[in-house]
Amino acid sequence: MSDTYERLIVLLDAHKASYRLVDHAPEGQTDKVSALRGHPVAAAAKCMVLIIKIGKKTSRFVLAVVPGDARVNTAKVKSLFNGATYAGFAAADVAERLAGSVAGTVLPFAFHFDPILIADPSIKG
Repeated sequence: MSDTYERLIVLLDAHKASYRLVDHAPEGQTDKVSALRGHPVAAAAKCMVLIIKIGKKTSRFVLAVVPGDARVNTAKVKSLFNGATYAGFAAADVAERLAGSVAGTVLPFAFHFDPILIADPSIKG
């Protein structure tokens, strides 16, 4: 289990949240995971860690959450940061460290201080 997964379970339990666990091997493909969980791809949340470069010396990280049937629009994310010169996917090792989980299992929760959580407003809860 990942650090993020364990922390999320503790948080949900502490607040007596109602939830259902569907444990499965790390997959990394939203369509396959949605089939395992028994819901349409559009009902999933796809989570990606991005790097945003602002000028030559500053980098920020973003945990972008979009509907499972959508793609992360890096240009749109880049436009959210004044002076941003680049937006793209973070290196796998950096993404895993910031997400607290292995690639393909990134959750839509940020427990690390560095990534800024950005969720597509079209995601329905």
